[in-house]
Amino acid sequence: MNDYLSPRWIIDLKDQKVPLKHLLGSEEKRLSAGGQLFQTGALEEWDYLKETDNKIRSFAIYETSSLLLIYWIKMKEFWQLRNTEPNVFQIAYYNKKTGETVAVEGEGFIDDLGCFGHFYPMLGANGNYMFNSYWPYELREIADKWKAEGKAIDKNLTDLLSTINDNDNPILIKIHLKEQPHIP
Repeated sequence: MNDYLSPRWIIDLKDQKVPLKHLLGSEEKRLSAGGQLFQTGALEEWDYLKETDNKIRSFAIYETSSLLLIYWIKMKEFWQLRNTEPNVFQIAYYNKKTGETVAVEGEGFIDDLGCFGHFYPMLGANGNYMFNSYWPYELREIADKWKAEGKAIDKNLTDLLSTINDNDNPILIKIHLKEQPHIP
């Protein structure tokens, strides 16, 4: 038996990854340098921003029975101070059988069985399921928005909303992934 961990999957972002020197080291020192440049109006001159803009920072990778789900951000640090577009969150999935990697477009996965429309499940994966959670008030806001837009509201959601209060605990959503047609 080995006394070390060995990788099962290696995801190499090549030149799209954030340089390692910006992931390790003193965050306080780096932010102090950025703060000084911001105060002088020269934030865009910060080497950290020049070297990380539009790079990919992966913050989670989950494995299902047929896929690797890679959660990542296309970085645009301090976008609020720079009056630029915000960071872009995305999920990509890697098909373990075919070796194909696909980035999920637009607003995320489509719930074609229930009532959630587009969504990004954020809490992980297990087997052939992904997980997310919603606070009751969030579910009520979704239903109210759809109602105002004249969209049909799923009976399961309506029934659930009639049994919960806005200050109840979050509701765990279990999302069943369809089997990939090209995976035997």
